[in-house]
Amino acid sequence: LMYALYDEPELVHGIMSDWRDFYIGFINRICTDVVPDFTMIWEDICYSSGPLVSPDNFNEFMAPYLKDVISIIKGNGIKGVVVDTDGDCLKMLPIYLDCGANGFYPFEVQAGMDIVSIRKEYGSRFVIIGGLDKKLLAVGTEETKAEVDAKVPYMLSQGGYIPMLDHTVPPDVPYDNFRFFLDYVRKVSKA
Repeated sequence: LMYALYDEPELVHGIMSDWRDFYIGFINRICTDVVPDFTMIWEDICYSSGPLVSPDNFNEFMAPYLKDVISIIKGNGIKGVVVDTDGDCLKMLPIYLDCGANGFYPFEVQAGMDIVSIRKEYGSRFVIIGGLDKKLLAVGTEETKAEVDAKVPYMLSQGGYIPMLDHTVPPDVPYDNFRFFLDYVRKVSKA
């Protein structure tokens, strides 16, 4: 695929056009029976040090089709468009916002994602879901408590935040530590 962006751009545009048409039909069909509150777009287009494709390539090959799909999503009355993009997504946030997305997750701490800094930079332009270091749950409850205390109160005070780990719970996390995390986030959220 990486070679195709340069060697066969017409093929990539054809694939993306078919992708767009499929999802537009799918969304329109679903919305004849029910209008969801939000949609999820799984891109996973970033890794630990940034996007897997250049922002220029994304703007050429993906953004026009994504804009069309998001336009149909919102045109059908679906308010939330949440993008799941792992890794360091800082270079992609402005592009996704331009396409019409208004929520992102999981904001992986190991990739340098700092939800407090991102909220300060972008304000309330989009919903942030996640950003709490999943690896700390395996270390201990005091480390987990410190992570929640450092982020959740500020993020909740700004609005547009759903407390969540920065990805799925790792297998080395003891069940009691996970329960502590859930209970503590609930406690802090009610304060």
